[in-house]
Amino acid sequence: MPRAAFLPRQLQYLQPFRKEFASRPSEELDEDSGFASLLALLKRRIKGHSTVEAEKVLEEDKAALQNWLSAPEQINDCLHFAAGVFLIMSPAELVKQILEDSVKEFEPLPWVEMDLPAGIKPRRFEKQHDGGMFVKWKGFTFAICAISDENLASAKGHAAHGNGYGHIISCSVQFGEAAGTKYVRIGENRFGRPDKDITYVLVVPGGHVQISLCKLGKRPSAKWDDAKWKEYAQLDRSKWDETPVESFFHTLRVEMKQMQNE
Repeated sequence: MPRAAFLPRQLQYLQPFRKEFASRPSEELDEDSGFASLLALLKRRIKGHSTVEAEKVLEEDKAALQNWLSAPEQINDCLHFAAGVFLIMSPAELVKQILEDSVKEFEPLPWVEMDLPAGIKPRRFEKQHDGGMFVKWKGFTFAICAISDENLASAKGHAAHGNGYGHIISCSVQFGEAAGTKYVRIGENRFGRPDKDITYVLVVPGGHVQISLCKLGKRPSAKWDDAKWKEYAQLDRSKWDETPVESFFHTLRVEMKQMQNE
């Protein structure tokens, strides 16, 4: 495999992008995954410059990148994505986007908190400017996100509809100061057997939250014989009890967390 060509000094700040995406499948580099990474590097590139200076720097970088990528050995380099961004967005538009995002980073973030048993470490998404949490515990998987007042009606409508898949049963629930609606979706798994997942839309101290809850079943194994597969296919996954997770919901609250800017 040929060795990757070195970037010119002017463009070496883009090397982390190459390191992140060079060895990954091309389908993983898209607008969602690549743009945020590129924008973070451009932000560092123009740090300390005035708006006019920043636009000039990126204009020069755009030309230098296009020139470097024109060499035959760079035909498959992942920085063609960056060149595409430069074609879609002008340096002025990129600088404006970076400045607007920087302002947002100083805004407090709605941060979901819930008291969990010792040893449980929820996954957080602070770098994505998301104050929610993702938790795996004793076969349960649940995600909790804060909902703005503007998105509350949409969240309820989506939960009540369930993407049109399965039968939705809704009811009012209250867990201490947390109260709202519980939406239980009963559908079928790939074996045609009953399955269940639950969505909660709750008002809690400090705001609103949406909770998506499911129970992971037994993992299939390639070593199973036909009898074991038949037994697995006949499992009814709609009978699991959600109350162990619901026992934490009375501690739910939304707090405003000040983000740390770079």
